[in-house]
Amino acid sequence: MKKYKQTGVHRLYLTGFITFGLFLRITFLSVIPPGLANDEANIILNAQSIIKTGKNIPGVVTGIIGTPTGDYISGAHSELSSYFLSVVYFFTGFSLSASRLPFTVASLGIVFFLYLISKELFGQKVSRIVLALAVINPWLVQFGRAGYESIISSFFYLAGIYIFLKTKDWKKIYSFPLLLLGFFCYFSAKVLLLPISLSLLIYELLMHNKKNIKPVIVLNLLVIITLGLYYPLLKDSYPGQRIKELSGRSYAVTVDFKRTHSIKFPFIQLTENKILEDVFDRTIAAIGGLSPTFLFINGQPETSGHLQIPDHGPLYLVDFFLIICGLIYLSRKHLNQLILFLLLTASSLLPNFP
Repeated sequence: MKKYKQTGVHRLYLTGFITFGLFLRITFLSVIPPGLANDEANIILNAQSIIKTGKNIPGVVTGIIGTPTGDYISGAHSELSSYFLSVVYFFTGFSLSASRLPFTVASLGIVFFLYLISKELFGQKVSRIVLALAVINPWLVQFGRAGYESIISSFFYLAGIYIFLKTKDWKKIYSFPLLLLGFFCYFSAKVLLLPISLSLLIYELLMHNKKNIKPVIVLNLLVIITLGLYYPLLKDSYPGQRIKELSGRSYAVTVDFKRTHSIKFPFIQLTENKILEDVFDRTIAAIGGLSPTFLFINGQPETSGHLQIPDHGPLYLVDFFLIICGLIYLSRKHLNQLILFLLLTASSLLPNFP
């Protein structure tokens, strides 16, 4: 009887917070945030165009599938997001509120899977705290009311991670389709697939040594095969032109300046060259997401401004204290889970590296 009451209280707690999270994400959805940024407009209007015409809007191409029309203006989006949205809009109709609704639901799904993942890793008490904080987190609420593909991709990646943690033996392969959906729902998130699968492999080795590791190895092999098949197709496709962006800017002037202003020694070509300058710049861009200035003060400047609180990062100063407490707790009670958390955090920085 006591266990039944505890289950009932837990379900009430879960239902209450999920309902409150939905309320925060759909109230005045048509006016907050005001307007649409360029990427939002592209993906939302493209989904409506697929319903009406079966084609992408001019200037937009959906990854390695879909035919571009009109002049190409860097509108390379993911393969699947437009098609997912088109199915939803077919039934809901098309308005500003309806166009944002799928992203809002996916955002709430992110909260739910954060709760489930934390429950698998740390138990019910910690998962309740995670649920409460994720529901009211200002950044998750504000970003969850916008129409960005990254929300859909994050939903599927987190769902895949949860299925991996929840299942045993060969059932862990069930996580692969969900990870694949995350891969195909956001262009920048494609670099996350392999790091996530490798992080799960390392976690499994830490938790169970080499016992039942074959399914996880097969999962990683499937990921590698997928990447091996995908990137040649991407290179030969229309959006593959974006690969040229990886070449970055020219470092000739910078390298010449450093060489002429450095102490002369035989190996200066090894310490001052274009490759090292390029890697250095990309590394700074990647780890910039961990900068206290970015996290707690300025954040990411938005040209449209509708997703940004002026002069404010995605976190609050009180979060710094909570992060420190969380890291101390994990290092003492859940070291293997901390390693997984740090690996996934490091993976999340990779989209900024290219």
